[in-house]
Amino acid sequence: MRLQAKVLVIVCFMLAMPCIIPLRAADEEVNNGQDFTRPVRRFDTLLRYDDMIGDASSSTLTLHAGLPFELRRGWMVSLSAELPYIRTKGISPNNPEGKSVNGFGEVFTEALFIAPTKGKWTYVVGAQYIPPTASKKELGTGRYQLVPSAGFKYDLSGWMQGAWCAVMAREAFDVAGYSGYSHINQTIIQPMFNINLPDLWFVTFAPEIRYDWRNSKWFIPFDITAGKMITRRTMMSINYKSAINDDQKLYVDEVEGRVGFFF
Repeated sequence: MRLQAKVLVIVCFMLAMPCIIPLRAADEEVNNGQDFTRPVRRFDTLLRYDDMIGDASSSTLTLHAGLPFELRRGWMVSLSAELPYIRTKGISPNNPEGKSVNGFGEVFTEALFIAPTKGKWTYVVGAQYIPPTASKKELGTGRYQLVPSAGFKYDLSGWMQGAWCAVMAREAFDVAGYSGYSHINQTIIQPMFNINLPDLWFVTFAPEIRYDWRNSKWFIPFDITAGKMITRRTMMSINYKSAINDDQKLYVDEVEGRVGFFF
């Protein structure tokens, strides 16, 4: 509770900053890569630590790449892929024996089709595909996953320069996989809110709320990302998550650092 109270104080302070110090014109022009309707060509390195129930924990090094393309009539497609390398120990849903295991996790791929902006609204549709590519059974789901996605963004720049809110909805399910692994059927709702701060800082809230239809269990986290554009093509951020409702036993707390290079 002490840590969450400190986070709340920091959030309130950061939210108050734009009301005190106006953004400079140079700050307004830089795309920090947080807006999924304005994708950039990028390569990211992410390092994440998950504190799970009991003595279980995991560390993950992830390589991420994103590549947008312009289509006809103002449409765009944003392609992305991730390759994680995981080290985990302790009892967890995917590691019931509590082994100390390390290896590659499951490859993640996504395609988002972004419609032309109409007024303050921008809509997206797409899907994720996650095959069972983990190098060890404790590091993956063992299922071929399809995750249809749809969402929208609403521009709040009339209230505050660089501000926006959005909602992304996804339905994760498996279409095939290896025997002995549980089927997947989850609904994921992700509300988002972003503000840009002076000196190219930004704050984003984007909790992924999950509901597992097979087990009738919720997962509701607190989620905040604070970051800064070091240069016009280099971004650094840190993301903190804490489980508010952890019926699915995914994690208790999670911290992830990211360094992104835009090109």
